[in-house]
Amino acid sequence: MFPLKQQKGTALVGVMMILLVLTLLGSTAFLTSQTEQNISSNYNQSLQALYAAEAGLQQLLSFYRQNPGDFLQKKTGQEMNFPTKEPEDPKSTGIKFWINALRYDPQEVPNYAEVIMVGKDPSQNGLSRVRATIYCARSGGPINVPSVFKMGIVTTGQLHLNGPLDILGNLHANRGYSIEPSSVIEQLKQNYFSVTQSLDPMRPDYLAPLEVPMISEKKFQDYRSMAQQPANQILFGQQSLALSGDQKGLLIFVEGDLILTGYALSGVTIAATGSITLNGSTSLNGNHDLDVAFIAGGDIGLNDFSQIAGVFWSNGTVKKTGSGKLMGTVVCQGSIIQSGGLQFERVSQISNPFLSPTPTSYAFSLTGWSQM
Repeated sequence: MFPLKQQKGTALVGVMMILLVLTLLGSTAFLTSQTEQNISSNYNQSLQALYAAEAGLQQLLSFYRQNPGDFLQKKTGQEMNFPTKEPEDPKSTGIKFWINALRYDPQEVPNYAEVIMVGKDPSQNGLSRVRATIYCARSGGPINVPSVFKMGIVTTGQLHLNGPLDILGNLHANRGYSIEPSSVIEQLKQNYFSVTQSLDPMRPDYLAPLEVPMISEKKFQDYRSMAQQPANQILFGQQSLALSGDQKGLLIFVEGDLILTGYALSGVTIAATGSITLNGSTSLNGNHDLDVAFIAGGDIGLNDFSQIAGVFWSNGTVKKTGSGKLMGTVVCQGSIIQSGGLQFERVSQISNPFLSPTPTSYAFSLTGWSQM
């Protein structure tokens, strides 16, 4: 038998040992719970930051859908007023997102853009980076340009040409033609071009009347609508403009008459409900395609030029003065009038979306995204 005092000491030590074990277990449980809470909090912050980055990608995708011209022109995030560094103020939901990197397809007309988007959660502690690709699929546009725009010179009216003449292209007039000197006709045939008319079915050069498209009010309404997009321009009343260089696919719609002076002008479509008077010079693009077009509800006048390249589409007549070289294609409802001879070269490779019965449409999709 142990003495009573010794028994009490042993019991005290046992109780203290039990208390120590319970304390250690409690501390361990608390630390474990705290760690799990921190892990859960960090996971939630990381997840919300990921959602923020995805929200940024969706906003960029929506922006391209509303402004396809910005995609085609390969604009930077800064040029699109999209945040490219951490914004000072969060969104209404408390999140932040910004573009860390944006790289376009190196082709002249891009098919995709690669983007790295950064997102922050509402607590501003979680950060996530997401890499994704935005693809652009095009339909309609240049591939659907009617064949009449690729022939050369075509008119519903009459065609009167007199020398000196240097012509490479097909010529057709629904109401007949007169060409002097007549030897030009044989030269064209030797170069595998045709000269045809629809006035006299008994002649060997007869061709059934061609359907020469008119610019309908519905077509003008389409141009008017497209010109109101941010990448384009709409003007009212008589206008006088001077443009130079590559206009990157710009559409200008004029509600009235236009006098335009061009300097090595390319990449532009001018549509006017009235007449268009053109001075100066226009050119083919870098691929030697026609991407310039002049579309007039009235007449088109070509004055004082050294070289003009484009599609000339008129509900009226096309009048040419001076001795400059004309390249491209002419399609009109009225007669074609020229003085000072004509130097003309057909260009049938057309890259202009505004001549198609089906305007170019763009579909953007987000794919291949991954968290970094």
